[in-house]
This record gives sequence, C-alpha cells and structure tokens, in this order.
Amino acid sequence: MQVNYFFPIAIGVESNFLSEEENDFLGRQILANNSNGRGQDEWLSGKNSPKNSFGDLNFCTKNESAVHFLKKATDFVRQYQKEVYKSDHDLQLASAWYNIYTGTNYQEKHHHLPHRLSAIYYVKSPEGSSPTIFDEPILREEYPGVKEPNILTFNHVKFEPTERDLLIFPSYMIHFVPLGDNSEPRISMAINWS
Repeated sequence: MQVNYFFPIAIGVESNFLSEEENDFLGRQILANNSNGRGQDEWLSGKNSPKNSFGDLNFCTKNESAVHFLKKATDFVRQYQKEVYKSDHDLQLASAWYNIYTGTNYQEKHHHLPHRLSAIYYVKSPEGSSPTIFDEPILREEYPGVKEPNILTFNHVKFEPTERDLLIFPSYMIHFVPLGDNSEPRISMAINWS
C-alpha cells in the first residue's frame, strides 16, 4: 500500500535569534514603555489579558530596539518562506506588538488571519511561564486507543517559551497561552506578515 502525507504543517524555531545584549535591551524597552494596547478591550481574556501594545503602532515604529528587531525578523522570515514554502511572495510586515504576562494573565484560543505567516519571539521567560499551545487545525475526534501520538493522531503541540527563540507558524494556526505560575514578567513579541 502507498501512503501519502499531504497536509504537513511547518512550525519553525530559530534559537538565539537576537544576541543577549540586543534581547536584554529590547526587554528593558518593553518594560519601560507605557503603551495601553487595546487587547483588554478586544480579547476574550478581558481584564486577564497580558499588558500589551496591541493596536499601538508607536512602540514598534519609533522604538530603536523594536525597529531593529522587526527588520531582522522580517528579513529572516522572508528567507524562511523561500526555503520552507519555496515561495518568492513579497512578504510584508503587517503588524507587531508585545505581550507581558504574569501568573494572572492568559490568552484565549485565537489565530492571526488574514495574515500569511506569524511569529512569536520570547524576550523573557522566567520560571513558571506558560507555554504556547497550538491546536491541530483539522477538526476531528481524538483517534481511539492511541498510546503514543504521532503526526496523524496528535491534537495539539506545546512550545515552552525559551528566551531568544523565534517561533514561526502559518497565521491560520489556532493557539493560546494558558495561565502561568510566574511572578516575574513573561515577555513576548507577536508579529504578522502578509
């Protein structure tokens, strides 16, 4: 019998994306920023949403460390698109914002459509930080009797936040961040390209 696998999903991880110095500077800039993003007003997590700069273009367009990071990320993701998807689509930065989570914050299940590719960059991930969890995009019941999930039977995949990792995924992937146990801030950047 011939078995064909037609619908794999690529989730890329680039470790040590920024140098420690660049990363620490970005983290300090985020913590010093007084942005009041509209996530709390628009996300289902409401008052339990992370502090964020969602919808506030100032930080990502005027802050030197954010501008440097986003240019580097965009150049990298364009190359990733060429290698993984064999595409020369003119990928353009569409939006970016930071999220600051403590143990009382979470992010409900969501996707980043209508964008093409998205990324999460982990700036800080202290002990007790929550993972990012991706749901399998095909609606199906859990396959019965599976003792060890594989590419055909898993329902979700978990990425523990590792400082300086850039996680790249198709924007249609549903993902969420559950409540954590961290008292120090878990800081991430979310980026979309169209």
